[in-house]
Amino acid sequence: MKIKNLNLKEIKIYILFFFTLILSVTGQFLLYNHLIFGLLPFIIACILFIILEIKNEKEIKNITEKINIKIEIFLFLIIFLLGIFYRIYDLKNTPPGFFQDEALASLDALGILHGEKVLFQETSLPVYIKGQVDNPALILYLVVFIFKFFGIGIEQARVASAVIPGILAIPAFYFLARYLFGQRFALIGTFLFSVMRWHIIYSRFFFHASFFVFIIILFLYFFIKSYKERKWLDFILMGFLLGLTQHTYQPVKMIFLWILIFYLYVYLKEKKFLKENYKKIITAFLIAFVVILPLVIHIKKDYKDYFKRIKLLSIFNKDNPENFINGRYSFIKVLFNNTAKTLLMFNFKGDENVRHNYSNKPMLDFITGIFAFFGLGSILIKILTPVPFFLISFFIVSLLGSILNVAAPHATRSIMAIPVIIIFATYFIKKNYLFLNKSKKHIKDVFDIFVIGVLVCCAVLNYRDYFTGYGKQPDLWESFASDQRNAAEYLISLGDNWQAITAHEYGIQYYKSAPFNFVMKSKNKKNYECFELHKHIPVKSQDEKNYVFIFPVGYETMVDLLKKIYPEGIYKPVYKKYNEKFLSHFYFEIKNSSIKNPLIDDIKSGLTGYYYNGEKWQGKLMDKKNDYFIFIHNDPAKITNICSIKWKGKIIAKQEGFYHFQGESEDDVYWDILIDGELLAISPASPGKIYDRKKVFLKQGIHKIEIRCSSYRDIQKMKMFWMPPGASEPPVLVPSEVFIPE
Repeated sequence: MKIKNLNLKEIKIYILFFFTLILSVTGQFLLYNHLIFGLLPFIIACILFIILEIKNEKEIKNITEKINIKIEIFLFLIIFLLGIFYRIYDLKNTPPGFFQDEALASLDALGILHGEKVLFQETSLPVYIKGQVDNPALILYLVVFIFKFFGIGIEQARVASAVIPGILAIPAFYFLARYLFGQRFALIGTFLFSVMRWHIIYSRFFFHASFFVFIIILFLYFFIKSYKERKWLDFILMGFLLGLTQHTYQPVKMIFLWILIFYLYVYLKEKKFLKENYKKIITAFLIAFVVILPLVIHIKKDYKDYFKRIKLLSIFNKDNPENFINGRYSFIKVLFNNTAKTLLMFNFKGDENVRHNYSNKPMLDFITGIFAFFGLGSILIKILTPVPFFLISFFIVSLLGSILNVAAPHATRSIMAIPVIIIFATYFIKKNYLFLNKSKKHIKDVFDIFVIGVLVCCAVLNYRDYFTGYGKQPDLWESFASDQRNAAEYLISLGDNWQAITAHEYGIQYYKSAPFNFVMKSKNKKNYECFELHKHIPVKSQDEKNYVFIFPVGYETMVDLLKKIYPEGIYKPVYKKYNEKFLSHFYFEIKNSSIKNPLIDDIKSGLTGYYYNGEKWQGKLMDKKNDYFIFIHNDPAKITNICSIKWKGKIIAKQEGFYHFQGESEDDVYWDILIDGELLAISPASPGKIYDRKKVFLKQGIHKIEIRCSSYRDIQKMKMFWMPPGASEPPVLVPSEVFIPE
């Protein structure tokens, strides 16, 4: 293109156009670091682009350029294979671990596979999963299918629930984009979708979100098709998919609000559509109702339980402290703050949950973020026309899951917006192409090269942010319960001649121990038991097995005592991956020969425990024994008739300063600490209490100590951790050697 072939008006337009692009890039760059400095040029650039579009709208012609079908298929397959790569590469290690929600859902799938009643259900074929999972059960049946024919395991669970729907969403999106934009821009939009970090994250771990996005894209395709082409088949499929959406993920309930808004718009704008197609619409909704019916029956039976979690996490909940600003509940302020956070999550600051996002980054990469923002602005000026209204209204409703949630911005609860966001970005690219193409001066070739370069950059940015960024976050190891997966796989590798003694966090706690239990159950292994102080120190065993203690960080202070009892035992610490300064968990292996000959007689440490069957250390003294640690964690089904305990003896303070004592108990347990006869720490029973930390000042030396706990019922749990002066988080079990019994 030669400048001399352009008139002055065209030159001014092109200068303004490129200035707008530069301003938008500058704004997005600044927005990464400062909200105001970045948002201002970003908005100015968007306004300038809209002005350009309005002024040149008449001159811009919509080009329906067809691509040879073989070339189209070839290009799509390249994009599709790239999308598959992003969703399966290094799946065994990224993400690490197998976090609790994944494990619980997998255990539910195992229950269905084996014909057992699913937890909290009265059936082995549920339509809805209660408890912590708290979502429709449909995706579990795909997991069951994979388990049955391809084996039981973590990779199988993730492939069935996330990878397969995530991969299928790529061609689904392609057909939606092709219907809206044609071949060329469908390929571009699908490329952006296939490498999108936000979608990749949810396409690689077991959650309902990936399946949800896949079904939503199919629904949107047939919904817009039914509106534009008005064929019976499209309405039937739209109705079926509308019903199916309700079996995916909880926030999808918002879709009925969107349908109401859209048909209200159609009523005001185009009554003829409703008059001519009301039978098809009614049929579609009847089909949807039939598909939803099993879920409706469940909701009718468990109405309160079904909406319990929604209410708990809602900004309408006045009892939720996260809804308070400066100590006062203010719905308007919370709503405003959440709306601002949600709208800014795409370009400024995204979800803070380490599983949902990489390091609080915007949910969109640098380039897609710019394109989507400008595409939204460009479509917004045409909001009164059907397709733009369809897209904008759906986008707004899709964000309500995050806006009305206490944890805004929430990437999972706003994930319904993903297909529309990529459509915005694609629309912006198309408008640029049409704008530049009007001069017919070889712009097409230049634009194609530019777009290819941009797409390559998007692929590189998202690869970097996911595989070398998100996947290697220091906190991701812990967030995905990697210690439990690692510990279970390690125990299995030892063989059946080893019996594990595990922390209760790994053994029997419903939610917390789910990853460890799933891995063990997937291999049909049961060679582990939960730690009991007087049963396992020393280990009381008559069999020929070797034993291994498996405990998470916080219990490493047990090791010194174990080494004294079993000098030949082997201590194996495991550190957090990508954060190797910090302990994750540990193993302490003991061969059977050492188990039979513990060196226990000369050890004089711990406190003397007095166990009573009444509250406040009243009633009958049921037992008196030496406890090496303050460590009680009983199975809830176990009846002990112990309602209060008093531990007495002395404590050695190696240095002067503040000692932070942290009790772990049930919320009905009262506990306190007396030093030299003076009551220095009190932790009253209170609803919701699990951990309570108290600060006690100790002078260097030996002090009398009394630790007491009491409850109106059997004491199920009481553990005492501490942080001496100068120690860092987390607190550790108070070591046996600092105590001297009576």
